[in-house]
Amino acid sequence: MNDKLSREGVIEANRYVHSSIVEEYNNSPHFNPENKARVSSILDDLVDEMALNGREPNQIIDFCCGTGFIVDLVKNSFARVVGVDVTQEMLDKVDISSGNIELFNCAAENTPFDDNSFDMATAYSCLDHLLNYEEFFAEAYRVLKPGGILYIDLNPNRAFWHMLKTVQHMPELHENLSREIYNTLNNDERNSKKYNIDIDRLVMAEPIKNHQFGFDDDEVRAVAKKIGFSKFKASYHWFLNEGIVLHEQSEDHASTINSYFQSILPASKSLFKYLGFVLTK
Repeated sequence: MNDKLSREGVIEANRYVHSSIVEEYNNSPHFNPENKARVSSILDDLVDEMALNGREPNQIIDFCCGTGFIVDLVKNSFARVVGVDVTQEMLDKVDISSGNIELFNCAAENTPFDDNSFDMATAYSCLDHLLNYEEFFAEAYRVLKPGGILYIDLNPNRAFWHMLKTVQHMPELHENLSREIYNTLNNDERNSKKYNIDIDRLVMAEPIKNHQFGFDDDEVRAVAKKIGFSKFKASYHWFLNEGIVLHEQSEDHASTINSYFQSILPASKSLFKYLGFVLTK
């Protein structure tokens, strides 16, 4: 990790970036219907798992809640929903009309809640925006009740980034692969121009993605075990060019390809753009 980075510097960079893009944020790809359905299904399964274990879905905390992507999906399943984010402009966009949502402007690594407060915690598009995710794991572990679940998703997959970097200068690449290389490896430059954002602070806002090229599931598993989590499960999603298959061919084609790549894991690790994790205290 870059020695010049500090947690406060990363937090300030995130505030700058997300306050700059807040009006466009809900147009992000993860708000697309197919992804909302995917995440909603995962959350429903986790709530069902809690019920099977005799746990009531009472209180949930969403770290890095942004404009309320996860909050909207869980507000009907939990009696109390808490959203945490460092960017007030994002929090101002969260729909709290259901009456069971509370919002807090604070860092994910340092929250004001008591130990053993929550039945479940979530962190979507969050981990790569932190300087040190081990500190976050420790905080999530602290506020979760024994047996509580931490669901984390949309984490850049290091194997995918390394694969793209390995093949990017090879001759005669298919245009679909070239497009993915450009979109992934040049995303900060494109967003800097699109939103007129300072490129250095944009890069600083995602330190783990830009300095470590994302996450390795074995490394994350080791950190989770060190913190004390009793169970850990990693999952892979959004295969190479899935968007093209989904929108230019069909959902069935995308499902078939995804099922095949899932069936040959870990051999296909580098073909998935994102990692998800489920940890149990």
